[in-house]
Amino acid sequence: MKYQGMAWWWLAGSYDSGFIDYCNGRGMSVMDFFKDPVSGHDLDATHLMATANGFLVNSDPSDKQSATGGDIVGWGGDIMTFYADWRNSEERYASGHAFCDAKLAKPDVVSSFGFTDMVEDADGYLLGKAVAGGQNVVDWVRAQYNGGGALRRFRNHLDGRWQTAGNCKQSCWNILTAVDDVTVDLARKKLIMASGAMLPSVMINLPGGGDKLDAFCLGFSDRMLALTGLENTMAATYKSNLQRYLKAAGRRAAARVGH
Repeated sequence: MKYQGMAWWWLAGSYDSGFIDYCNGRGMSVMDFFKDPVSGHDLDATHLMATANGFLVNSDPSDKQSATGGDIVGWGGDIMTFYADWRNSEERYASGHAFCDAKLAKPDVVSSFGFTDMVEDADGYLLGKAVAGGQNVVDWVRAQYNGGGALRRFRNHLDGRWQTAGNCKQSCWNILTAVDDVTVDLARKKLIMASGAMLPSVMINLPGGGDKLDAFCLGFSDRMLALTGLENTMAATYKSNLQRYLKAAGRRAAARVGH
């Protein structure tokens, strides 16, 4: 229910009330959270699916360095909120890169752009693009969470959306400053200006402001690269988590059949 309304309709498509009524009438519901079998973190199922729908109805920009309204439902909206938090914490974090190093998508660190937010953004992007390409939702979910696709989620997200870290950095800059997309501009006003933070387009025209924002965007792209590295260093742990989950799921399935 939290994803109905004009703002989400504009970004992610219309709210399918008929489908909701069909499910509600049969006692079906969406679980609030489910445990990611790879990382072990609880993921917000409705946020992940809303993100996926946003990327389903919005094509990626042909220029990987650009940004569109589709990005707002995923990493783009989160990075705007995170930027606002940085600007409102400047006395403690003068450097945008240092703020990213401390708080951006770090496991077990409370943040407006936490680790699970990044997981949901990555998986939502991958799911949306898979469905846009003709794949069935259920098949993708099984492949991602049972078949080990989540072991490479950050690499697949980076490769699919940006291809390179340089494109990722410039895309971050553009989603915070570019004026050629009305949806992105409205999102900045809602997520940044309404929080009391200075708009990036204003900051870059102040002495040293451009360098500050550049460091922040570099912090974002560096963190995206670091997350792909985390998948490599944590590969053994992540694979062990997945195997433990699959064994437990197998036991639960056998118990259901037995009853």
